Amino acid sequence: PEQLCWRRAKILAVGGHDAFRQEFPATAEEAFVSAEKNNLIDALTVLRARKRKVQGGGPLILGVDPAGSGGDRFAVAFRRGYRVEKVIYRDKIYTPEAIAWIRGLIDEFEPARVFMDQGGLGAPIISMLKAIGPRYRDTIIGINFGATSQAKKAYPKNAGPKRRRDEMWARMKAWLKQEDGVQIPDDDALQADMTAPWIKNDLNNDLVLSTKEEMKAKSIRSPDL
Repeated sequence: PEQLCWRRAKILAVGGHDAFRQEFPATAEEAFVSAEKNNLIDALTVLRARKRKVQGGGPLILGVDPAGSGGDRFAVAFRRGYRVEKVIYRDKIYTPEAIAWIRGLIDEFEPARVFMDQGGLGAPIISMLKAIGPRYRDTIIGINFGATSQAKKAYPKNAGPKRRRDEMWARMKAWLKQEDGVQIPDDDALQADMTAPWIKNDLNNDLVLSTKEEMKAKSIRSPDL
């Protein structure tokens, strides 16, 4: 009875069951439960993917989120089918170094495709890599994260992800929840990034996620990984 009384008092003090589970986790799963109820991807879904073992198959795909010499990370994810093999990153990297690094990864691992954010620093990196030769021109595909989503272009009047960035996050959530099961690296920093963005209220019921600037305002690091 004393323990139950203490638990009830703490739930009231911290503002609800979700906050209590975050502040006083009873299991490893609860240790990663966020008190934010409106996050797009829940912590337990990510944790299950971290602990699952899946045989990767199919072509190697690289996803690249460029960043400059500021505080963000220049990240590269390696995926084969249902398995993300690894996510690597560099800090405070300049454009010439970034070009050399991505070119070296293409030469070493021979990915089938490299998808890169073409906003900001990404545009000159993509342009210069494609200029090197046909191998890089055919492999690298630039994606405008801020552009209108494919869903909204196809059905403008239907509710759906508003931007490509929102759409890609929604597809990642669906990928994580596949019945066949997927695997991601067992990494706390990756989990923190994947569970960081929250869903914002939208008058048209479109899916709109918090921006990097809004997350940084709450002392949440940019989800580069």
